Amino acid sequence: MRRVCLLAVVLHVAFAQDPKKDPDQIGARDVSKGVNFYSIEKEMALGKQMSEAVERQAKLFNDKLITE
Repeated sequence: MRRVCLLAVVLHVAFAQDPKKDPDQIGARDVSKGVNFYSIEKEMALGKQMSEAVERQAKLFNDKLITE
């Protein structure tokens, strides 16, 4: 439990230093500037492929206490 809390604090500090990485700033991060090489459909397909690769290679926790 202490490790989870420590990790949360470390991540909070890391994200607080860069607003573009802060999930609380979604919609206000102005990340849409620049060239977009992929359509929304292509980005979604790539995201799904990456997600499936992570699930095959990593052990995911299904423990409700951990994931909360």
